[in-house]
Amino acid sequence: MRRTTWTALLLIALIPVSSAGCDKARRLIGGEGAAEEPRKEAPSGEPGQSGGEGAKAEGEGAPGPKTVAMVVAFEGYQDKEFEVPKGRFEEAGFVVETVSYFAGSATGSLGGRAKVDLLLEDAVKKVDQYAAVVFVGGPGSVFYHKEKLAHKFAQEAAAKGKVVAAICLAPFTLANAGVLKGVKATAWTGGEFTSDRLAAEGAYFRDEPVVVENRIVTANGPAAAEEFARTIIQLLK
Repeated sequence: MRRTTWTALLLIALIPVSSAGCDKARRLIGGEGAAEEPRKEAPSGEPGQSGGEGAKAEGEGAPGPKTVAMVVAFEGYQDKEFEVPKGRFEEAGFVVETVSYFAGSATGSLGGRAKVDLLLEDAVKKVDQYAAVVFVGGPGSVFYHKEKLAHKFAQEAAAKGKVVAAICLAPFTLANAGVLKGVKATAWTGGEFTSDRLAAEGAYFRDEPVVVENRIVTANGPAAAEEFARTIIQLLK
């Protein structure tokens, strides 16, 4: 990964993000781009191979039809946007797999920690086995805005009729993947993250907490986390 990208990720970890929104996210140094190929080490130096600690080997504990994949940034996911939906999914009887670009323990922008169950590169290979793919927001989610593996995961899940969801800044990942073309959607907007950017990718922006069209669910920030989770569960049932 380029030095500028690592510098950007380190800066992201320092950005104070309020539980009321994603209003402190800013452009990554050198652009919003992410790594071109999967890395085998996390920023902490933890092993990232599929069989390593903190990530399941492909085929091990294979997810079933009641499994939800939640994609988080390795550094700087929004804590409430992860913890609230995860808890609601589990209460509803779903298994949650936490997916990230690196193995180990992901860090929330408010100090939370989440064990990574599966690398993104391996989750993409088993999209058939998920009921839903959920992209969590937060300042670190900018990492996925132009990440090809994240785009592929969203595209294949949508093409197979899975529930595809994103909250806060994460809908921009879906938009860049082409998943929101011709679809009503919302997102956190502020600074450079504008409704015009969604519209440029073919989305019809709606200034609402949660927006649903077909099997695509978007939400505009942590305050909408409960409704976001309930809406996804209703679609899955």
